[in-house]
Amino acid sequence: MNASMNELLTYFLNGLDEILAKFEEFFESYRIEVLKEATCLLSMLGMVYLHGFTQIKHSILPSSAYEASVMIRKKIRDIELRGLREDDVEYVKEIYSFFKFIAEKIRSGEYEKGLTEMKRNKNS
Repeated sequence: MNASMNELLTYFLNGLDEILAKFEEFFESYRIEVLKEATCLLSMLGMVYLHGFTQIKHSILPSSAYEASVMIRKKIRDIELRGLREDDVEYVKEIYSFFKFIAEKIRSGEYEKGLTEMKRNKNS
């Protein structure tokens, strides 16, 4: 049985909330280990939900999570070579802000409503 769009978004949001909390912990501590944990969780979130979202023809959400994790991993390698800089923190904050915005839209129901409307327009 396929999961409904609402179920997938709910599960995705639960994982995303955990990741956002990890990012917030990083912003307080600037510990690279915490950033690595957040990045690993983001990668797993994308991989775990890709199939389900692909079935409802909306793979962009988990794909974005996975791609962001790849980009942060590259940034972590740079940080480990030269140390953490302010522009690194800003880079991570931009990714955090993007996913926080998505989480807010899912939580409010706007994301599902917009996705449903998009599908309806595509089918008409």
